[in-house]
Amino acid sequence: MPIETPETVGSLGRCALSVVAGISPSQHAVHRLQLLPAYIDHDMAGYQTPEAAAMAGFPPEYCRVVASEANGDCAYVLLDTGSPGQPYLYGVNCVRVGAEWQESSSGNGGGWSLTDERTELGVWCVWDDVEPEADLVRVEFDGRVSEHPVRNGIYFVVWWNQPVSIEPTVMAIRVHGKWIEHPWLQVLRPDLRAK
Repeated sequence: MPIETPETVGSLGRCALSVVAGISPSQHAVHRLQLLPAYIDHDMAGYQTPEAAAMAGFPPEYCRVVASEANGDCAYVLLDTGSPGQPYLYGVNCVRVGAEWQESSSGNGGGWSLTDERTELGVWCVWDDVEPEADLVRVEFDGRVSEHPVRNGIYFVVWWNQPVSIEPTVMAIRVHGKWIEHPWLQVLRPDLRAK
């Protein structure tokens, strides 16, 4: 199976890679969001950017944006709400209503969230903190293997307009030039171990 780079994946429109984050059993959550106008809280305060909407309610001194990816009227923002040297990552789905952004769902693990009820498509996101010396993460999605950068000890990979039935798997993380198999790979996807 050929390994794709972020440049070739992006040019094919299959994967939208943002700023920076593994997947563990807790990250296999599937979130079904209702993003139709009837389900949006039009009385909720709106924000100029998805990042501002994601940070709403967090004291700014304890929260920073580490990655963000927007696709039309939807966005995914990854926050670090931990103390220095002890990250606590928190993912936030946002939606634009009119000219303003609102949070639509959030949680402490990646996964899938519905973004278009009509097509039943959504966003898959995998992210995690890893060793600071790591520089790449290898991910399998829909039969394709791709590699993505790790920045500041965090990887973050997003796929837009995807069905819930196709699930990404973090295969390995490269540290000091050596690929280290992701600890959950044998349990979750033993078929990928030889690739």
